[in-house]
Amino acid sequence: MSCQSCVEVCPFEAIKMDTEYELSTTDRFGGLMVNRQQLSRSNAYYHKIHPTEAAEVDARLAAEKSKAEAKAKAAAAPKPSPQPAIVAAATQ
Repeated sequence: MSCQSCVEVCPFEAIKMDTEYELSTTDRFGGLMVNRQQLSRSNAYYHKIHPTEAAEVDARLAAEKSKAEAKAKAAAAPKPSPQPAIVAAATQ
């Protein structure tokens, strides 16, 4: 069964559907327990099974990262010191 309900509701887009869905086993308990290492797949694997979607996601993530870096760089830049109040009053 491949309903994709978990993929659609994941707020972080961390869950992606795989083409391997046959995980049946004769062991009712231990065989049905799957850990994170067994479920994890590389980005290269994702590009192999869903190339268009993977490219779109990578491009969006790269744009978000560069935007965040630019924002952090702007926040770290030295700000000009404000003019003293005496100088501002003298010009009026």
